[in-house]
Amino acid sequence: MNFVLDASVALLWQVPQTNPDGAAYADSVLSALKESQAMVPSLFGLETANVVAKVEGKGLVSEADSQRFIALLGQLAISADPETMALPALGLRRCVSGARPAAGPSPGDTRC
Repeated sequence: MNFVLDASVALLWQVPQTNPDGAAYADSVLSALKESQAMVPSLFGLETANVVAKVEGKGLVSEADSQRFIALLGQLAISADPETMALPALGLRRCVSGARPAAGPSPGDTRC
């Protein structure tokens, strides 16, 4: 069974004390990865690195804990979804670049 892994779930493997109610679910997801593959959005690495740095900075984990967590992620069957790497596929190119059509958005246009 393949599934999408959210960074918030994976991060509970490092800091389960931040969400005790979600820790059991996170553990079950980790167990599922023994026989499954997880897909993550392309931002997964940035999201996890940001939180790892923050929890380490707050003293919730040590540098050694962070290194073990990062090593664990590298050993698991986790793949980045290439579809999320293409901003145009998400309709975000215009938002990120700040480009706007000269005439403005058309009625019903929900893009930026």
